[in-house]
Amino acid sequence: MPVSARVPKGHDDLSPDWRTFRGLVDAITTALATDAADLEIAALDGRPIGRVDLADARRKLAATSWVLTTRMPRNGGLGAMHSDYRSGWKPSAWRSATARFHVQGFREYAALGEPGLCYLVLHELAHVTRLGLLVQNACWRRHLRGGGAADGAAYAATPYYVYNEQVANEIVRVLAGWIGVDVLDNPTHGSPPTPLKLGINTA
Repeated sequence: MPVSARVPKGHDDLSPDWRTFRGLVDAITTALATDAADLEIAALDGRPIGRVDLADARRKLAATSWVLTTRMPRNGGLGAMHSDYRSGWKPSAWRSATARFHVQGFREYAALGEPGLCYLVLHELAHVTRLGLLVQNACWRRHLRGGGAADGAAYAATPYYVYNEQVANEIVRVLAGWIGVDVLDNPTHGSPPTPLKLGINTA
């Protein structure tokens, strides 16, 4: 799916970095197209979290659109990935996604050079891998079952949100190492120190 050619009005200074971002999406897509493997994802204590299938990652990247926006996401971050499903929330029903970055958040990552931009691509991709979707959905359900409000701002203040971001960061680290690109060494929230017991089958 395409990287939008449009840069929001009044933010033309981002055009060169957005073109670089588009090139990195293309390069990562090409790198993934040559590989077929399952990558093991583990917490910092060495205990397994799950696996990422490169064929699944490749399909998800090809079905993702990328957009710059002036609207601030309500998830506590600087961007958001919105997935479209045939029905329900099961990973098998996932059809496509749109990644929307707030202009200021994109500017901050662009200032970190290609490692910052590669991190953005892989972090959003990580959230929609099968493992990423399983963890994300389980964390959201735990938040709701614990009496949490059904809105992004409330969820963003929970350890479940942090764990979801940490797992995505670890997927980024492993994917980046596999395809040979540099990403941030110290992303927000870091990597998961140990797996959370979420009651999901990540096999």
